[in-house]
Amino acid sequence: MEDKITVLDGIIDDWERQRAFSARRFEEVKEKRTEEYARVWIDYLAGDFPFENTTIRVHSERLEVHRDVEDTNRREIMTIYFREDWETKEFTELNTSVYSSSEDSQWELERLTTVGAVANVLLNHYDDILAALNIIKLEWSEQYSSAYNDLRKADSTIHTWQHEKNKLYLDHAEDLLMREGLTFPGKLASFELRWDQDVNAIRTIRVTNTSASGKTCTIEVEQYYSYHDEIVKRTFEKVRVSKLSNLYWQYRDYVLLADLEELEVA
Repeated sequence: MEDKITVLDGIIDDWERQRAFSARRFEEVKEKRTEEYARVWIDYLAGDFPFENTTIRVHSERLEVHRDVEDTNRREIMTIYFREDWETKEFTELNTSVYSSSEDSQWELERLTTVGAVANVLLNHYDDILAALNIIKLEWSEQYSSAYNDLRKADSTIHTWQHEKNKLYLDHAEDLLMREGLTFPGKLASFELRWDQDVNAIRTIRVTNTSASGKTCTIEVEQYYSYHDEIVKRTFEKVRVSKLSNLYWQYRDYVLLADLEELEVA
């Protein structure tokens, strides 16, 4: 098993490096496309803000309007969401979102005036802005899709190999349980015998006999109770094999992976 794990770790490491490269590429493409979105908004909004200290932040699917509250603080006063059609992936609507307030301070009144200025731009140039954003989206669609698909492929491949690695651990634990048994030298194991009974404090456990159908088995368990420093040996018959599956995960976490962590520390 160790040799197979080493091979899989090498494959996963290679794909992790590929994923890091794909992630950087995807972020670069997304950032450049967003910069072009921002230029569209700047062209239409430049000069329309009635007060200073007003800024915009453009993301892939929204624009945020911020105003300074104090010298060191900013507050988002309006958001415009670019809604896309789930089939064509084109932007079809620009939805606005603002908060309401009963406060009548100068800052709040100026906020309403700023929101009104942005709303006026949308009233006058809504279709033009939407069209300009969609042109950019179309121009970047091939690069964006390619970068996104590469990233998804890397994620999927890593998940597949990690699943294969995990299966090796669980299969190894199951094989041991059916032969010489499992030993938990550190953290003790447990499993549900029946809906109203758990078997806890397991130091060792072994399947000694399996039914012809393979659905039930007889097990020998050694339990350790630290409070009394006592070891109790018990035998359980007609145990459903499916009830033991949780032990494979515990053996992976408490023994196999714990051993690897100790080796890495050493």
